[in-house]
Amino acid sequence: ETSPLDGLYIIKYSQSPSLVFDVYNLSTENEAKVSVHTQNGGKNQFYGIEKQSNGYYKIMAAHSHKYLTIDTSTSDVMQYEELNNNTQLWEIIKAAPNAYVFKSVYNSKYIQVSTNNYLKVTATSMTSTTIFQLASQSDEKYMQYIGVEDMIKSVIEANFTQSDDQFINLPWLDIEVLSHTPKQVSVSNVDNGIYNLHTWMTNCTQNYDVV
Repeated sequence: ETSPLDGLYIIKYSQSPSLVFDVYNLSTENEAKVSVHTQNGGKNQFYGIEKQSNGYYKIMAAHSHKYLTIDTSTSDVMQYEELNNNTQLWEIIKAAPNAYVFKSVYNSKYIQVSTNNYLKVTATSMTSTTIFQLASQSDEKYMQYIGVEDMIKSVIEANFTQSDDQFINLPWLDIEVLSHTPKQVSVSNVDNGIYNLHTWMTNCTQNYDVV
């Protein structure tokens, strides 16, 4: 695996894994800054990572449904509503087992932890301050925090476009999520860890108004 699959993650600072990405003060406002802060289970410390059709990633703060964005005037990492430009696009590069760096498409620099623990996009190379770990969360929590549609996309990609079996992958299939519907739901009809995706998607339409 050279890049992470779509899903819900806690993003930990490799130098001190008790510190995680955190939107300041649980703010839901545009331009709220992102730092590393002691892990406390707050919803502002969970992030939905979603691969785009161009191969880059968007990273959504679970509590606000806003995206990690580079402030073009200060190079700070902040959250902002969806802009559909490259200030919100990231290349996630695997540097070692469960060690990743986040490179901005906007300025080709890496996210690093600054001296005051805020995140800035200023590093020109990989260093100890640019390495992070990804702690994957459950599908149920992904749906609860980010959206049912996002989980469906991740399952389709994991099995039909980015699977380990190149013979069943469908490279022409491009899935785009247009809405995010957080729901306190679980994957039902599971038998030995296997479930019927078509049946479950039909249940989502009937039970949760997700079309």
